[in-house]
Amino acid sequence: MKKQISKAYFLMSLLFLGGTFISFPATTFAADTILVIGDSIAVGVSGSLRGVTKTSAVVGASSGTIAGYDGSGTFTHMVISAGSNDPTSSSLAANLRRIRAKQPNAKTVWILPYNASAKATVRSVAGSDATVDLSSFPAAPDGVHPRSYSQVAAAVQTALGAAASAATPPGGGTSTGTGGPTYNAVASGPVEAGLVTCGLSGDDPRTSNIDESKPCTACHALLMVDTIIDWIRNVMTVIAIAMIFGMVILYIVSAGNDKMIGIAKGGIKAALIGVVWILVAWVVVSTVIRIMGASDFFSAAGLQQTGTFSFTCDTASNAGTATSTNFGAGAGSGGGGTGGGTGGGTSFSGSGTCQPVTNSTSNPCSTSNLASTCFGGASVNAWSAICQAESNGNVRIPSSTDVCADGNAASFGLFQINITANTVDGLNCPAAFSGGAYTASNHSCRVINPTLYNQCKAAATNAAKNIAVACRLSNNGTNTGPWGAARRCSIPRSL
Repeated sequence: MKKQISKAYFLMSLLFLGGTFISFPATTFAADTILVIGDSIAVGVSGSLRGVTKTSAVVGASSGTIAGYDGSGTFTHMVISAGSNDPTSSSLAANLRRIRAKQPNAKTVWILPYNASAKATVRSVAGSDATVDLSSFPAAPDGVHPRSYSQVAAAVQTALGAAASAATPPGGGTSTGTGGPTYNAVASGPVEAGLVTCGLSGDDPRTSNIDESKPCTACHALLMVDTIIDWIRNVMTVIAIAMIFGMVILYIVSAGNDKMIGIAKGGIKAALIGVVWILVAWVVVSTVIRIMGASDFFSAAGLQQTGTFSFTCDTASNAGTATSTNFGAGAGSGGGGTGGGTGGGTSFSGSGTCQPVTNSTSNPCSTSNLASTCFGGASVNAWSAICQAESNGNVRIPSSTDVCADGNAASFGLFQINITANTVDGLNCPAAFSGGAYTASNHSCRVINPTLYNQCKAAATNAAKNIAVACRLSNNGTNTGPWGAARRCSIPRSL
């Protein structure tokens, strides 16, 4: 009987855990090949899209430029984002048709721009192809890019899965009546935080008290531990209840059999002891967190005790609390880059400080050297500090965190320009990689054109060329959003 109960307990656990795992389905394209072609939006979506085979996309590209991109090869699916950078061009429709003709037999998904004129043109050319409407997703401050590329990519993923059918689309898609199905924010899946509650490309709307798009802090480590403990507690509680229920049934059907009654009582006792141990573990962990909360390290990270066993954890980044001068002060709006990489490095990895360099002419990050660039003027101190924090004035420094799957660095130089997502000195650097642009959530890039990679690396480690790209990405020194150092140094996003 003990062996039978043990087997039942084991099977019950497997069923519970199996149910937990199978509740998270994933869409895959095992036999599919996907071409993503277009502008910066295509770059961002490619970084969050599963199964991308090839990406031909460059930040700031017009539809005419995109029409000249390499679309060779045979692909089962194609994703196109074009028109945002030249919405009023008289050649837009003709250029879009040229782009579509690169893969005439591919199941195609068009990303409709925020701009109403460009959207109408793209929709008319798309015809029966599926479309994903950006206007149903929150826009970034520039009104051109989405705030979260992962949400747009989820809608594109859904559209790709249903692109073969022109019938009423599943998952929130709607028929336009004159063309293919349109997928919007209803169809897109949210960013799912899981154990990691920071540094993601978007916020998980299911966790109203945590913004998963914020940079990681010490508090996030505690949140992860707390999440693991909660999961273990929930699983063990379910198992304990199931055990008690099973033993009660055994007790009822024992019909006076002393051996069965003893087994039932023993099982109930063991389950209750397990519940007690769960409570003891919770008390111990809470006490440890309470002690840790009293330390300077975690207090500075935002951990505060609000009750005997209740705490708050400020998940806003406190990494930029170092003293900074003449920036325009304040915590700033922070925020990340535009997902797939219109910015510099995707995360802060510099070894410098948050101080502007005002007493040196040999340091390329000094205010005197930046004064003659787009970073001159009232905000020169802020940009000097960002440059110094990102690279410590080292023109040739590679990123230690933005590293592709093959070990090659993705970001270089004074402003840590991400060459997997940006052109440098006229070089189509993203074409040197497969796997899409390096982002906080996509590290799968690999160098496929070593010659082009080395050319881009050389260009990005040239001070003047690096600054030129930084000027372009910052909208001539007015937007610090793409740089993690700006958040670290508490520099406002808009200057």
